[in-house]
Amino acid sequence: MARFPVLVHHRYAGNLQTLFSISDHSSRSVSIPEMNSTYYPTAHGWILVLNPGDAVQTFLWNPQDGARVELPDMDEQGDELQGTIWAGDGWVKYEYDIGTRTILDEDDNFDEVEEKRMFDAVTSVKGKFYYWHSSSMVGTFEFTDDVVGDDSNDEDIEDEEGSDDGGDILVEHISDQDGSNDDDGEYSRDNADGGLRMKIDMIDINIVEYTETNGLYTVVFMVEASGELYQVYIFFIVSDMKKPTRIAVYRLDSLSSPQATWHKTDDIGDRVFLLGTLMSSSCPAGEHDLRRNTVYWVNPRHDHDCLYIFDLEDGSYTMVQPCQGTPALGTTFFPF
Repeated sequence: MARFPVLVHHRYAGNLQTLFSISDHSSRSVSIPEMNSTYYPTAHGWILVLNPGDAVQTFLWNPQDGARVELPDMDEQGDELQGTIWAGDGWVKYEYDIGTRTILDEDDNFDEVEEKRMFDAVTSVKGKFYYWHSSSMVGTFEFTDDVVGDDSNDEDIEDEEGSDDGGDILVEHISDQDGSNDDDGEYSRDNADGGLRMKIDMIDINIVEYTETNGLYTVVFMVEASGELYQVYIFFIVSDMKKPTRIAVYRLDSLSSPQATWHKTDDIGDRVFLLGTLMSSSCPAGEHDLRRNTVYWVNPRHDHDCLYIFDLEDGSYTMVQPCQGTPALGTTFFPF
């Protein structure tokens, strides 16, 4: 294995992966069986692997030492897993509806189209999950052992301009693998199983020094670092999606304050952010011989083959092509 953190470059042919160390720029090509299945990296270095079959076999895998933690099988596969959350002992399924959103369709002259909104740019801080909803609104979800009663979680969602997107915060259908669910659409298991309830909420957040986005396309990431929540914006001109114009980083001053505010910052200290399509994370710079106060990101619109390194202090960026000339299916960061 190359020196961590590594960028994993998935090749089209031969089920091969190229591992590129972002600290010493060394690389090697290997075939990793665990990565030829469906997998989901985590911010703490473990990888959740799903092997298809009559049931989906699941386990946690540590790419540094090969350790595995076996987990229960899942009953559903493929597209059945999209737009759902699986959690708890024995994989309890939680389906949710948080409305729709308008996006630009890159395959249709960037016309506006409606799509189902899903938890986007998810990260966890101190036992609660956070996802990006808009520049001034953050969604949260968590699992508690509260008793499910008549107090529904449903409430209208409005964006920062105040227009209703037509969606409700709603856990539509929640069931365990035996298919049991409550009539009110919220799932609870009996007390012997430590019944869990999924709670979804929204936080209105002030934003300081908001970066104007008129005429620009943005990609947004949420990152946890040292117990704090950050959001990262990367900006493009719509006519040129291969080249970012700038980056902006915001830190949330308080997760619990009713006056929570995003503050623009150009200093994340002795850390680096690793922004990925499946997962974003942070790691200490000095411990891994990386340049402090930087953000690493692979542009999926640039053939998955261009690693951008943003310097937050002066706003500049450099580009590295770790696997130049090798067609790629995609890329993933292993943080530790």
